[in-house]
Amino acid sequence: MQAMERTKEAIQELTLDAPVSQVTLLEDRALVQRRGKANLAPGLWRIRVEKVAPVLSDKSLRAEFCVDYPEARIDDVRTRRRMLIKEEERQNPPKG
Repeated sequence: MQAMERTKEAIQELTLDAPVSQVTLLEDRALVQRRGKANLAPGLWRIRVEKVAPVLSDKSLRAEFCVDYPEARIDDVRTRRRMLIKEEERQNPPKG
């Protein structure tokens, strides 16, 4: 348990500004590419890209980086969806 707590403390977090750089329209979907830059210190990082469409396909999600450090790597790429509830709906929930 103690080792797990140390690992959580060691993870640094960054919200990356990664605007849409290219869109390719296909018959039934679109390929949206975002690009962002960050200079990271050595260590574990959790990098978040916000305001992405909720219809994102997990199986096509990809991340890559350009760096001159052969020991650097990306361990995991995933999406986490959260429901946003407007404050007015929270105070007055719909009846039904």
